Amino acid sequence: MNALSLALAALLLGAPAKAPQPNQGAKVSAKGSAKGSAKGSAKVSAKVSAKVSAKQRRQSQKLKAEADAAYKAEDYQAALRLIDEAYALDPQPNYLANRALVLQQLARYAEAIEALEGYLKSAPPEDKAARARALIESLRPPLRVETDPPGAQVTRRGETAPLGVTPLDLRVLPGRLSLILEHPKAERMLVELEVKPGEPKQARYTLVLKKVIKPVAPPPPPPPDRTPAWITLGSGIALGALSGGMYALAASEVGERDTARSRADWDAHQGAAEAWYYSSLLGGGVSLGLMSFGAWMLSSEDP
Repeated sequence: MNALSLALAALLLGAPAKAPQPNQGAKVSAKGSAKGSAKGSAKVSAKVSAKVSAKQRRQSQKLKAEADAAYKAEDYQAALRLIDEAYALDPQPNYLANRALVLQQLARYAEAIEALEGYLKSAPPEDKAARARALIESLRPPLRVETDPPGAQVTRRGETAPLGVTPLDLRVLPGRLSLILEHPKAERMLVELEVKPGEPKQARYTLVLKKVIKPVAPPPPPPPDRTPAWITLGSGIALGALSGGMYALAASEVGERDTARSRADWDAHQGAAEAWYYSSLLGGGVSLGLMSFGAWMLSSEDP
């Protein structure tokens, strides 16, 4: 039990508080409780006293003394049971403060705070009330959470409602705390920390930034295959050259025809000239068509 709890016990119970051995509680004395009761709580007790018989009060005080002994023996479960039975028989406000001290030793901090708040409702003297409020504060130690970069949302693990955004100051119950830190530019982080009663806690975490993956530009399309166009254009040029050769042969046959000595020679050269001539015309037409089509293919494939 810390020094604040010891001081509170001494003030509430009216007994001098001795520093305990590790984990040893201060004596909770019924006699001290009676002496330490002040005018504010006495008014509340007076209203209850009318309904509490002398037998109940004696039994309550006996249970209270047994609770003191159990507390001193560090049997906090028994001390809690006995102080609850004592309060059920004679609901003295000081018993709530005693109950809070036992609950603190059992690490049931939320219930300890509830018991102290119930004690404060009995309007105790200001010195006792101040110490009770101080103990409540120690059972809700301040916690500051910081992150690098700041602006991370803090959520308690298992809950959905966020506690706030870093840097974040809050009060929490002592014990182990699991927090989830989420930042739009960083990886989600789960952290564990231990909060002790009466000890302010500051925790700072460096978040791992997310890797920014730049979109990769698609590769440029392959150049168009102009081979068919060049083949078509080349075929047209070759056929044009061939047509020119056939026209030359036709002209040569005409020359041979004009020097023929017989009718049969003339007819033979005339037939050959006509054949070569018409072949050259046909070849020239096809050549012109192939060259035109090849040129169109080349122009249509340009970007």
